[in-house]
Amino acid sequence: ATAGGASGGDGGFVPDLAVDNVPYHTTADQLREHFSQFGTVTRVSLATSDRSGAFLGCALVRMATFAEAVRASDMHGKVIGGEEVVVGVLDPELNIVSILDSGIVLQEASRGGGVSEGAGMAVAGSGGVSEGA
Repeated sequence: ATAGGASGGDGGFVPDLAVDNVPYHTTADQLREHFSQFGTVTRVSLATSDRSGAFLGCALVRMATFAEAVRASDMHGKVIGGEEVVVGVLDPELNIVSILDSGIVLQEASRGGGVSEGAGMAVAGSGGVSEGA
């Protein structure tokens, strides 16, 4: 199972961008502000712990169009709150890969923390997803 997406305003598929290594104190509104420089952010979903409700440091961001999602992928390697974030899309194995070349793995799913089955970001797992509309 992979991360979701939606039909963009132009009728094309718009993938959710996986954003990892986000500082734990970051809010959905702050992520929306960072990504809005690339276009219209239609949804921000923060991964949270089922037990504590705490933010797990990874999120899904959906842009209005595929072109905006491609531009927003330029956030990969940029610093948010003192941390260099990983930005891409999820492949079937839940690796974060480049939006333009899915053969380029930006982060392995097997690494500790971040976007993984246990985080509940892309598949049912022990974590949950909190959406910031």
